[in-house]
Amino acid sequence: MQQQPPPPPPPPPPRPGWSEVRRSTTERHVGGVSTALAGLLGVRTSTARVIFVVSAFAAGIGTLAYAIMWLLVPDDQGRVLVRAGAVDNGEATFAAVVSAIASTSLSWWALDRGGILVPLLVGGGVYLLARPSRVDGSPTDTSPLPGTSPLPGTSPLPGTRGMPSTPGAPPAPPPAGASGAQAPPPARPPRPPAFLGPLTVGIAALVAGTLALLHATGAIDTQASTVLTAVLAVVGLGLLASAWVGRARGLVWLGLLLLPVVAVSTVADRIDLRGGFGEREVAPTSVALVRDQYRLGAGDQSIDLTELGEVTADLPDIRVRQGAGRMRVFVPAEWNVVADVEVDFGEVSVLAGEQVTRNLDGDPGVERRLVLAGDPGAPEVQLDLDLTVGVVEVHRESR
Repeated sequence: MQQQPPPPPPPPPPRPGWSEVRRSTTERHVGGVSTALAGLLGVRTSTARVIFVVSAFAAGIGTLAYAIMWLLVPDDQGRVLVRAGAVDNGEATFAAVVSAIASTSLSWWALDRGGILVPLLVGGGVYLLARPSRVDGSPTDTSPLPGTSPLPGTSPLPGTRGMPSTPGAPPAPPPAGASGAQAPPPARPPRPPAFLGPLTVGIAALVAGTLALLHATGAIDTQASTVLTAVLAVVGLGLLASAWVGRARGLVWLGLLLLPVVAVSTVADRIDLRGGFGEREVAPTSVALVRDQYRLGAGDQSIDLTELGEVTADLPDIRVRQGAGRMRVFVPAEWNVVADVEVDFGEVSVLAGEQVTRNLDGDPGVERRLVLAGDPGAPEVQLDLDLTVGVVEVHRESR
């Protein structure tokens, strides 16, 4: 009789896909991400750890990949870290630190420099999203009521405190000095923890950190007002969601606090503070000393053209730029002046000596062309005046 060959060994189990990958909560040193990568690649856990360590020295790519998988890949209990899935505050803190390091390494890789704002925002957002939820409660009181006592070796059943232990027996008399003692009402069940507020703040911090990181890497060009507006929008969505789920009264105060900050930052971003600060007076004595552009960040800037000597030809165009404050330009009364004036927030005045002959204010974003006629045949000057916040004054002085 011919002996049958042994059956072939069973094929190895298929490797899990992305939806089946899990982090181990028992075989881990940090976040259990290496076990998830090992299962995905079909290698040993030690090999996956070596991959992460080696790639961490490649511009921090390994650290960034580790942080992303730690935040998004569920563990073997089905908990996702960014959904308040941390085992304790220690794991949430550790994940926040790793995410902050990953964002810092990415900044160094893109710009060869780092900053403190991006890792603080990213780390803080990760911690708020990952920290475990708590339900505060107190243990149920099973002690007998005053005047009653359980049988030796027994404990009262729930809901039977103060009842007689023997069926049909008369109730125990109340203690001396007490009459009609009744059981206290049951304690109100503890309210579930408010999750919407921390979740909204965490998402807002991540949005701010992401925008700051993209700006730092050169992917986008953004300003502080844009970041604050995005944070305010996230807070507004959180308040809108609180009408159906959760409690988020703290978001109301946060939104009220952000409103003036966003308004101020929007104005501040439009102010060009290049050129210095303080008081500046310029009075050229010849046409050769007249510059084509003057700039001041904030303060009081005065351009006096009345000190020029005899001018027989038209002057070159003069541009004056200022972020905030008071801008004054003095021109001879006999000159022909064409002034293109733009003021975002403020007013424009034309003065002859001390008398105001024209005043343009009231509407934000004043943009006017002023044509001031002088003597026939007199020189003509073209002025381009740009001020973000403040007052522009054009003075016509007789010489």
